[in-house]
Amino acid sequence: PKARKELRKFLTLLLDTLNIKDELINSLKQLDDDKKEEVFALITKFFKSLEND
Repeated sequence: PKARKELRKFLTLLLDTLNIKDELINSLKQLDDDKKEEVFALITKFFKSLEND
């Protein structure tokens, strides 16, 4: 049960992160293009670093 509880907590966190990512992407679509490139690169780098941990 403890492992299941931890897993549920982790999955909830993951889903929250994905929701935040979607919201970020939606708000970034409203930026001008040169800024957009820069910010997308940073976000991609950030999420890649999360995957590597």
